[in-house]
Amino acid sequence: MIQETSGDFAARLAGLERENRRLKQWALTAVLGGMLTLLGGATSQERNQKSIESEQFVLRDKQGRMRARLDAHLDDPVLTLIDRGGRSRLALALEPDGRPAVELSDSMGHLRLALRIGEAGEAGLEIYDQDETPRGILQADATGVADMRLLDDTGKDRIVLSQNGKRGPMVVLNDAGEHGRIALKLDEARTAVVQLSSDKPPATGGYVGLSMTAEGGADLTMVSPQVDASINLGVNVNDGAVISVDDAGKSRAGIGVRMDGYSYVNAIGREASHWIEMKTAKDGMVGLDVVGGKEQTSIALRVPPNDEGTLRFVGARNLEQIALNSCSQQGKCFSRQSGRPNVLPL
Repeated sequence: MIQETSGDFAARLAGLERENRRLKQWALTAVLGGMLTLLGGATSQERNQKSIESEQFVLRDKQGRMRARLDAHLDDPVLTLIDRGGRSRLALALEPDGRPAVELSDSMGHLRLALRIGEAGEAGLEIYDQDETPRGILQADATGVADMRLLDDTGKDRIVLSQNGKRGPMVVLNDAGEHGRIALKLDEARTAVVQLSSDKPPATGGYVGLSMTAEGGADLTMVSPQVDASINLGVNVNDGAVISVDDAGKSRAGIGVRMDGYSYVNAIGREASHWIEMKTAKDGMVGLDVVGGKEQTSIALRVPPNDEGTLRFVGARNLEQIALNSCSQQGKCFSRQSGRPNVLPL
């Protein structure tokens, strides 16, 4: 029997402890290596998986309620956000022709606001009432024309505000039949215009127009419902004031006072070659002109401030003879050789 000393026992125990530590290190290394291998494989698999495909995606909250949905409705994508009551509140969609749209709804699920791109590229904002009837539309087209329309509860335009770079801003008030009855506009020449119209189209209905130029000229026009007759009152800072009566677009009568003191009253026949006019000049001269006939026969009366007036006949021979006879009777006659046999001193 071999006796083991205490020194031998201590040495053997130390060797066992060193071997035990090496085994633990190997085991830990093996476990870590296995874990890294598994993680590396999973990461590689995730990298290889590029997309997830489905016809519909649904997002639910902790209570299992649907809160968002992404689907291809009738082959067109739609993203819908849903409130806790299950009502759609926000939708982003593409129309069948590719136009985008955004729709917002109230707590009852009724459409109240929409953003859309039109077929011609115009951008629009639509406002709806609680019955989903459009009540306001703000729109700007690709050419730079912007307008805002306010609609009644039947969806008809009642107020239209527009801005056109060439025509200027304009406001139109429509009746229940969408006929423009009141229009306010400012054109590119900075002329302000107010127009009151009947419920008929401008081509067949009457209207009243009031305009003011940037220089201060004013104009009032009244047109009959048949658009055959009209009255115009105008004030121009350079030409004075004029009242004219037109028939079928032609001037038939007028009253005017010019800035130089010349004033007149005239009447014109249906043929522009027939007319009569009374006038006064700044120096006090008073005149009367009567013109008519294809030969432009005329009678001209002139009375200057010194009361030595003349009566002139031009045109037909019988008028010249009347002048000669009257002249002879008074003993104040110009001879035919003088070249003025048609002038009668008064």
